Amino acid sequence: MEVQEGISIDIPINEQIFRKTKQVFIDWLRQETRRRQHITDSVEISDLQVAGPGHDRLEMRNDVANAIRSLPPKRKEIFELRHIYGYSYKEIAELLGISTKTVDSQLTKANLQLRKILQTAIFAAIVQDVISQVN
Repeated sequence: MEVQEGISIDIPINEQIFRKTKQVFIDWLRQETRRRQHITDSVEISDLQVAGPGHDRLEMRNDVANAIRSLPPKRKEIFELRHIYGYSYKEIAELLGISTKTVDSQLTKANLQLRKILQTAIFAAIVQDVISQVN
């Protein structure tokens, strides 16, 4: 088999292009899988620091999970695709057949809703801790 600058004369060019394209795609999939796994590994809900001393990690994890569950279904799906699985706005838009502006709008609303719910949960935990210290 004679090879000139990485191209084989014995193998049709179409097959060589297909093989190279397939290998590039497989390499990209592996890289993307590692990147997304790294994102999900590095953002464990249990690693979140809690505001109140009486509010332990398990309670905070439950608060966050409940807050996410309380989102409307489509907003929840968009939030999870972005923040749990690491998809870009463009990837989410293409996957769900919506515009990137809709993705942005839904994520903004989700963040505001979650912030409000979690602030209430943290405030309640602090008040509960203060009350238990007074008693």
